[in-house]
Amino acid sequence: MNEEELGRRMYQMQKEKSVEEALERIRTSIGKYWAEISRADHAVISELLGDAWIRMERKEWERCAFTRLAPKDIEKLLDVGHTLRTGGIDRDAAIGDVVELLKKTYD
Repeated sequence: MNEEELGRRMYQMQKEKSVEEALERIRTSIGKYWAEISRADHAVISELLGDAWIRMERKEWERCAFTRLAPKDIEKLLDVGHTLRTGGIDRDAAIGDVVELLKKTYD
C-alpha cells in the first residue's frame, strides 16, 4: 500500500469512527425513538452524517452536540435523505441542509 492509499484509508477510518461516535450519542439521547427507525433509515442518517463530516471543518464537527438532536431533528435528516435519494434535491444542497441543522446544536 503506497502513502496515498494509506492516507485515503486513514481518512475513511477517521470519518467512519466520527460518524459512529455521533450515531452513538444520537442513539443515547433519543432512546426508544431510535429503535422505531428502520435499519434503512439508520443507513440514511449515517450517510448524511458522513457527508457532513467531509464538508465541515473538524473544529465545526467537534462543536456539534449530537445529544441535542431531538426526534424532530432526526425526522428532518430523514426528510433530507429521502428527498436526496428520490432526486428532489441535489447532494450539495442536501448536505448544506444537514450541516446547518448540525450547527444549530453547537455548545
